[in-house]
Amino acid sequence: MILTGCSKNSAGGDVVIDGTLNGQISLSKNEYVYYIDQNEDVVYRKDNSNNTVAVTRNVFPLSGRITNIYLSEDKCYYLLENDRNVGISVYSVDLNSFKNELVYSSGGDNTEDFYGLADKESSDASEILENIATVKCFFVTDKYVYYQKESVIYKCPITGRKQYVIDENVSDGEIRYSNGILYYKDAYGEQENYAD
Repeated sequence: MILTGCSKNSAGGDVVIDGTLNGQISLSKNEYVYYIDQNEDVVYRKDNSNNTVAVTRNVFPLSGRITNIYLSEDKCYYLLENDRNVGISVYSVDLNSFKNELVYSSGGDNTEDFYGLADKESSDASEILENIATVKCFFVTDKYVYYQKESVIYKCPITGRKQYVIDENVSDGEIRYSNGILYYKDAYGEQENYAD
């Protein structure tokens, strides 16, 4: 699955995400394909000759699983989600030096009731995990991380852990960011926009 679009890592740049994909597992840029190996939780880069190199080189075990990737001019961003559905973490990897940095982290800790998903009638963890939806798409601008989970679009300032709901009734169509304005379609197919 290849995602095409454009992105510029600047305040006025265009970012296009095809929200119809079930997660951005594979992206192409220049002569490379970037993809997630979900068995190893590693992002790889493969060239036209099938030479493969690991983009993520984590020394310590990850605190979740990599579910999405996003590419800018010189960075690969990857999104971590954990099985308890408590939030996200976004990291960036410089595509030249492979330096890894935390960009954004959210979530708390509430294991008592499995974050509200566990009830007295259903205590099977595998059944609960099947009902947890992962992030459909995300992208990073100079100031914010935007992501869509189920039918909700969130905006998260990079400088803090807080997140804001932009819209709770969003279709799985294309999401576009241009010159500080987010364009998307609601559940009825009507064009909506949101300004930073």
